[in-house]
Amino acid sequence: MLLLFGLASLRLAYYEKIANDFSKINAMVLEVGKLHNLYHDSKGQIQEVPEYAETLSKLSKELRELEKYSSQIPITFSSDEMLPLITDEYQYLRFATILKDLQRKVENWVYDRVRFVNKLKNVALYIIIASLGSMVVVLLFIWRSFKHYLEYVQQSMENIDSFLEHEKLKTQLKSTLKETEGVRESTEKIINELKFDKELLNIPTVGTLEDIVPNIFETLNKYVNVDRIAFAFLDELGNVIAETAVSKAGEIRLRSGFVYRLDHTTLSKIIENRHPRIINDLQHYYENVHKSEVTRLILEEGMRSSITVPIFVNHRCIGFFFVNSTKANFFTEENASRIERFVRIIKGLIYNSYINQELIATTARTFADIVEKKDLETGEHLTRVSMYSYLIASRLAKDDDRLTPKFIREVLWFSPLHDIGKVGIPDKILLKPGKLTKEEFEIMKTHVIIGEGVLQKMSKNLISKVGIDFMKTARDVIIGHHEKWDGSGYPYGLKGEQIPLAGRIVAVADVFDALTSRRPYKPAFKFETALKMLRQDRGKRFDPVVLDAFFDVLDEVKRTYELHQDKDR
Repeated sequence: MLLLFGLASLRLAYYEKIANDFSKINAMVLEVGKLHNLYHDSKGQIQEVPEYAETLSKLSKELRELEKYSSQIPITFSSDEMLPLITDEYQYLRFATILKDLQRKVENWVYDRVRFVNKLKNVALYIIIASLGSMVVVLLFIWRSFKHYLEYVQQSMENIDSFLEHEKLKTQLKSTLKETEGVRESTEKIINELKFDKELLNIPTVGTLEDIVPNIFETLNKYVNVDRIAFAFLDELGNVIAETAVSKAGEIRLRSGFVYRLDHTTLSKIIENRHPRIINDLQHYYENVHKSEVTRLILEEGMRSSITVPIFVNHRCIGFFFVNSTKANFFTEENASRIERFVRIIKGLIYNSYINQELIATTARTFADIVEKKDLETGEHLTRVSMYSYLIASRLAKDDDRLTPKFIREVLWFSPLHDIGKVGIPDKILLKPGKLTKEEFEIMKTHVIIGEGVLQKMSKNLISKVGIDFMKTARDVIIGHHEKWDGSGYPYGLKGEQIPLAGRIVAVADVFDALTSRRPYKPAFKFETALKMLRQDRGKRFDPVVLDAFFDVLDEVKRTYELHQDKDR
C-alpha cells in the first residue's frame, strides 16, 4: 500500500510537469506575434532579419517538444500542421486560437488526472492508517498471548520442580492457546518420565532375579503395554542362557535355563549396533529371515512382535532384555527408546542381583578351596563336582519347570561347599592315610553338621542385612549330599524326596568324582568301572531320576572329566 501511495505521488508530479510545459503556449503566442511584427517592419524582406530565423527555429523546436507530450495524453496535436500557420501572414492569428484551445484541453485533462490521483492517494492513506491500527491491535493481542504463554511455561516448570521436590503438581493454568497445548504435552511427558524413573528407583534393590523381575514387569506395564518380558545372560563361552520370564499370555514355552549359542542367533548384530532391535512381525521373521528354536517357542506362546535391548556393563555385553506383545506391528521407535532408557536404569539392579549371588558363592568357594587344601584334595575336585552337578541340574530342568535358572546357578556355585564342615575335623582323622575306625568315622560324619552350622550363621547375617536367604541351596547341598535314597545315610537319615534335591544331585557328582580320583587310602577307578558302581546303587543310595539324568549327559560328563584331570593322576 505504501508502494501504491508512492507511485501515485510520482504520477501526480508527472502530470504537473505536463501542465507546466503546456503553460509555455502563452509565451509561444507572443513569439509568433513578435515574428509577424518583424515581418511587417522589414516590409517583406524578412530573410534579411537574423532574429526572424532564430525565432522561427525556436518555435519549431518547442512545438515538436509539445508534440512528444501529446503522444502520452489523449489529445491530438501535430507540429507539422502548426508550423505553416506561423509564417502565413493571414493564418498566424488562427495559430494563437489553436494553441489556446490546446492549452485548455491539456489543463482540463491534467486537472481530471490530478483529482483522480489525489483520491487514490487519500484511499491509500486511509488504508495505511487502518493497517497501522490493525497492526497495533494485533501486536497488543500477540503481546498479551505471549505474556500468557510465558506464564503458562513458567507454571509448567514450577510443576516439574514441585514434582521433583514433593511429587505433587500445582493447579495448571487453563489456556485456549494452541501453542500452550505443545507446552502442556511436553510438561506431561517430562513428568511421566520422572514418575517412571522414580518408580524404577523404588523397585526393591535387593533380592534374586525371580524376586525382582515381576516388579519390573508391573512397573514397565504402567507406561508401555507389553505381554511378556524376559532376561537372558551371556556367559564367557558365548552361550545365551534364558533367565526369568514373566508373561500375561499363560504358559511360558521358552523356559528359564534354555541355552543357545550366540553365534547361532542374530543377537550378535544387536551387540555390534548397541541399539534396540524391533521385530514387528515375528511370524514373517521366523519364516523368511532366521528360523530358530527360540523364535518358534516365542511364537507358540502367542507373541507376534518384539523389542530386544542389549545390556552393557563396563562396555561389555552381559545379556539381553526381551519385550514382547501378542499383537503384530505393535512397537514403535518411541517404545524402543523408552525401553532402552528403562534398561539403562535397571541394568545395575539386575546385574547387582546376579553378581551379588555370584559374589557370595565365590566367597564361599574360596573358603571351600582352603578346606580342600587341608584335606589334600585339589581344586580340580571342586571344579569337577561343580560341573557334574550343573550338568545334572540342567538336564533335570528340561523336564521340570520348577527348576529355575536360579536353582541351576546355585547348584553350580554352591556344590563346592559340600564338605566345608571338614574345617572342624581334627587333622589326625581328616588326613589319616588308612581306613578310619568306627569312632573316627562318627567324628568324620559330623562335618555335615559343622558345615550346616557355618552356613546357618552366614545365612542369618545375610538375612539380617538384606532380608533374603541366599544360602538355602548351599545348606541343602551340605545337608543332603551324604543322605541316601533308601534312608540309610547321615546325618538325619532322610529318605527319598525328604532329601533336598540339591543334596541328591551333589551326592551323585561327589561319589562319581571320589570313585574316579586317587585318595591316600585307594587308587582311582577307571571311568567305566565307576559308572558300573553308580548303576548298582540306583534306587538305593541314589535318586533314580537324578542318576538317570547323570547318564543322559554322560558325554559332557566325560569331557569335563578329561578336561579337569588332576596333575598327579
